[in-house]
Amino acid sequence: LLRKAEGGELASSLRAHGMGETDTQAKAKLFVTAVQTLLRACTGRSLCGKRSLEESTPAHVTAAESPPALINSKLALAFWVPGRIEVLGKHTDYAGGRSLLCAATKGFAAVVVPREDDECNIHASFAGGAIPPAALLRVTSNVEAPPDAPWAVYPAAAVRRLVTNFGISKGVDLAFACDLPEASGMSSSSAVVCLSFLALAASNDLDQHALFESELSTAAQLCHFLGCIENGQDCGPALRGEKGVGTFGGSEDHTAIMCCDAARMHMFSFCPTRLEASFALAPSLRFVIAVSGATAQKSVERRDDYNNAAMLARFAAERVAAAIDGDESCSSHVAGGGGVTLAAVVQRVAAQLNTTTRSDAVRHAMVQHLRAQAPVDGDAHMDTALEARFEQFFFESERIVPGVATALDAGDLEKVAELVDLSQRLTQTNLKNTVPETEWLPRAARDLGAVAASAFGAGFGGSCWALTTAEAAPELRERWAAAYLEQFPERQKARFFTMVPALEQSDYKDGNERAGGGEALHIKVAERSYLTAWIPIQKAANQVAKRLLV
Repeated sequence: LLRKAEGGELASSLRAHGMGETDTQAKAKLFVTAVQTLLRACTGRSLCGKRSLEESTPAHVTAAESPPALINSKLALAFWVPGRIEVLGKHTDYAGGRSLLCAATKGFAAVVVPREDDECNIHASFAGGAIPPAALLRVTSNVEAPPDAPWAVYPAAAVRRLVTNFGISKGVDLAFACDLPEASGMSSSSAVVCLSFLALAASNDLDQHALFESELSTAAQLCHFLGCIENGQDCGPALRGEKGVGTFGGSEDHTAIMCCDAARMHMFSFCPTRLEASFALAPSLRFVIAVSGATAQKSVERRDDYNNAAMLARFAAERVAAAIDGDESCSSHVAGGGGVTLAAVVQRVAAQLNTTTRSDAVRHAMVQHLRAQAPVDGDAHMDTALEARFEQFFFESERIVPGVATALDAGDLEKVAELVDLSQRLTQTNLKNTVPETEWLPRAARDLGAVAASAFGAGFGGSCWALTTAEAAPELRERWAAAYLEQFPERQKARFFTMVPALEQSDYKDGNERAGGGEALHIKVAERSYLTAWIPIQKAANQVAKRLLV
């Protein structure tokens, strides 16, 4: 891989698979960083649990200087794992609702060498050049992140879950480099879960496991399981949960990372995961992304705030289910555990009224059920919070997400603007998970001429997207960034970039990757589509093993 990078072959390969010239060079450098990190880390110790490298390997390794045993090894795997943009669908997935998603142009370049022992040596290089301490994890059911490497809570959760569910025993040497800003609301944490899973699955031949074939035979099932790794909940009766990372999210992020096609918007619903619509984003449109610099840290002190929205959604669903006699038809798999979701009770109420789920009749009936089940001596503040949470979910999932999907596909940008403005307003008034930066950014983008703009991410920081035309994007990005830094001069780490829709698709021509038949998976990367995986329709196992980049 290093020789390919230094000789230009890697860049040519990336370009051939659809990357634009700028991203080709940038992503190739990320892979070089990951390779050099792995080579340095392996100096003087066991690689793959089998061989040792020379102590004299220099700190900066070139292909010519590298130990031949590693360069000639065919065990190394390379993965590109993108972040995601939540266009719409704020806190809807774990409640069974809808989201409108696309993959980000920034993400993780990961290089993996499977091991024969139980060591996981994981080396991270984050955006901005931050290089935290490496993490040594053992493949056990009770492994924890080292105290000096708290970022490793995500790969540790993947290790624990795969040991618990599949009895894996082999580790990996893994290094990754990324250009996805940390704590930006673009799912860097879920991307680390995904890449850790991909690495461990390859090392342990997980696609050959009978339980994998029976329980995770589709892409939707696999993405749901990835969400359960993170939230710790059960993935059906056969794949029992454990503690996860301590947040009660769903599988929206993992689904976008693993399943979004290039240059297309995808509307998914969840619990269970279903692709409801997919349409091309008009070539004349661009997303300008503003990373606020107000970091959305899922730390212990913020975890209760993050989980509060999830718990309110569950309590509201349970209250309505009780009001309609606890009908078990309302039961649906919450992000892992089986239980009642808001989407399920909305569907049940709509069926009782013989109307659509988006109707005012359903909305009013749901509110009445919530009020009817309120304890006489209950907490009035809680009753108000449950009603507000339901209203935000109902409008976002039943009206805004499908409405914007329809309007974007039809080119009705006025309708897009109207609905996105409503989504942002409900985020501020009902979810109450914004900060001054993520309230100011959408307003400013609209004032500067953006078609629509919205904050995204779990909240309490994160990013904002603005939709504009290709011609207006450069000026909007420049003026938006300047105005933001004038308003928030302390946010010097803020970043603004443009996501360019793909102009054409490219097919992967490797016959070995096509064995068994399937569908190509493309991830949007800059100016063209970028093929990262081949997914056989019959078997999700190859999605795990074949997300091979080069």
